Amino acid sequence: MENTHTPSVTIMAIKILIIVFILVILYSLGSALIFLVKDHGEGDRTVKRLTWRIGLSLVLFLFLWFAHQQGWIESGSGPVPRRVSYSKSGDPPGRVSTNSGSGRAPSNSHASSR
Repeated sequence: MENTHTPSVTIMAIKILIIVFILVILYSLGSALIFLVKDHGEGDRTVKRLTWRIGLSLVLFLFLWFAHQQGWIESGSGPVPRRVSYSKSGDPPGRVSTNSGSGRAPSNSHASSR
């Protein structure tokens, strides 16, 4: 049998799952606030709702980590593109280049010209 799921369908399903989790977490948080106000801090309904919120948040975090490890989602694949600029040597900013062969950190050209 042929696989009918395309990557875009999988990505859309993951996005919907994340949104549903966030909405349920917000509902749990809101209901905890309502129980806190109605019960005047007495009772355990507020604690139960906040416990659910923590548990759901933890499950969502673990799902996001697992989905990233599986390659289902990528970091930096949001609506705003990530800009990474490297020096001419290809090293990230702040990293000492090892391409020079001298073993010394590159000197600051502005400091040596004073």
